[in-house]
Amino acid sequence: MKKTAFVTGSSRGIGREIALKLAEENYTVFVTGRNKEDVDKTVQEIKSLNGQALSWVGDLTTESGLKEALSFVEQNGGSLDLLVTNIGSGKTSQEVVVELAEWKRVFDINFFSAVGAINTFLPLLEKSKGQVVCISSIAGIEKISVALSYSVAKAAVLSLVQQLMRPLAAMGVRINAISPGNVWIENGSWDRKMKENPTRVNDIIQNQVALKKFVGADEIAEAVWFTVKNPSITGQNIVIDAGQTRQWP
Repeated sequence: MKKTAFVTGSSRGIGREIALKLAEENYTVFVTGRNKEDVDKTVQEIKSLNGQALSWVGDLTTESGLKEALSFVEQNGGSLDLLVTNIGSGKTSQEVVVELAEWKRVFDINFFSAVGAINTFLPLLEKSKGQVVCISSIAGIEKISVALSYSVAKAAVLSLVQQLMRPLAAMGVRINAISPGNVWIENGSWDRKMKENPTRVNDIIQNQVALKKFVGADEIAEAVWFTVKNPSITGQNIVIDAGQTRQWP
């Protein structure tokens, strides 16, 4: 029977590449997002490559959205082998003191979206003896020039993976994290930054990144697949950053 994957935030960017990779590896992929045009475009792209995909449009940072998504999965076979939590955004204030409401908003997007998805789909994953992959960030393991609230939220994702590893293993479910560095996506954040201030961006890449390059979104997708296909990997954080971080696990 064909395996299924639910990828949150998979209509564009890193999530899109993950969806494409999983479809290439013979998964039926639930492609999700809030913009119907983007979701449908990714689904059609997968189908044009002879893959199988289903579209779900809604907000997975809300309880109602998660309930609707679960119902959609149950109506379309009712099984799930892989959950990839990819929703995230670093767009917030760089100040040290930020309103509590903004902290909560950033955590809702970057941390509680992962918690909510895991809680919602865990019964299906336990039944299939499936797995979870959480997309975090190098901001969660080392201080870099991003917002404080975003860094802390991504660190919380990594802690979540570590703390869930043993209880999920007892249920037959694996969980891992991927921490990307500077990922280049056309019309993405680094593309916009390059257009706004190429001197500063080139300085970061040349002086802070050992390989002096951006990371490709397809490389993140390959890392996800690496954890999926290796049955002995769980509770791990795989860093894909072209040599930017200096922390050693």
